[in-house]
Amino acid sequence: MSSPEHELTLDEYVKQAERFAWFRDTPSTEEQYEIVHRGFNEEVDELLDDKDHPAALTALLWGQSVSKKIKPGLCEHKTTEIGDVLYYINAAGMLTGVSLPRIAMRGVELYTGTAPSVEVTTFSEFDSFMGDRMVGDLPGSYKPDYLAMQMFNFPPFYDSSPSRTPTNWMWEISGPLWLHEDGRYALERTLRHFESSLVSPSSEIYYEEGLITAAGLALGALSAVAQNRLGTSLNEAALMNIAKLENRKKNDTLEDGAGIEDFRPPWSERPRLGGFDVTLRGLVFSPRPE
Repeated sequence: MSSPEHELTLDEYVKQAERFAWFRDTPSTEEQYEIVHRGFNEEVDELLDDKDHPAALTALLWGQSVSKKIKPGLCEHKTTEIGDVLYYINAAGMLTGVSLPRIAMRGVELYTGTAPSVEVTTFSEFDSFMGDRMVGDLPGSYKPDYLAMQMFNFPPFYDSSPSRTPTNWMWEISGPLWLHEDGRYALERTLRHFESSLVSPSSEIYYEEGLITAAGLALGALSAVAQNRLGTSLNEAALMNIAKLENRKKNDTLEDGAGIEDFRPPWSERPRLGGFDVTLRGLVFSPRPE
């Protein structure tokens, strides 16, 4: 897949995405959050699962070789799904008054260990900060057991020190964040963390700084996986998302999916990869990279 020539600015994406924010037409604020929450869940499920090529996706997200016949289409499809997840992260920002540039700045600070000296204004700039955030040289003893992953007992981050001490979340890190080498696992943990913060400001458990931090972690993980596992970028995912939304609006299908019967309240367990049984088949019994 060729890299796009256009460098999309964060503000430009927000402006374009707002044209397709059909959930804003719903008068109830709580229902708007329900729509964004269940839409986010659906897109994360689609990003992390692949019914046609589950083993290939597992290998791809580990950074392993994948069939030349399957890889281009799989990478393009998953880049599109990253764009869909981005859409809902931005939608959450719309509903809370948190700007995408602010989220991006927080993401850079978390993953590099220092606040950027200049404002991050484009997806390409953000991608450049995130380009090396996947860990690729962990000792074998640090590879997670898939059943432990299922129970979220293995950390998504590693300290920047040579010892690569596993660390649960960013507040336990003394330096830059490095994502675990399994891209699916890194996304599963960071995106679920964002989901837990996706509540209405009217809720007593809403915490704006927590939402910004969780969104920054999620945005960085999406960029790192896109670049280091799919060979694309968050910039490309954002462009693909706008093109997809344009097409859906033209076909009057913007509101397709995210049915109300699929809604799960905040803090509830998300059935990863389509359900427990599917998760076990997709993770535990897929060929494990050696």
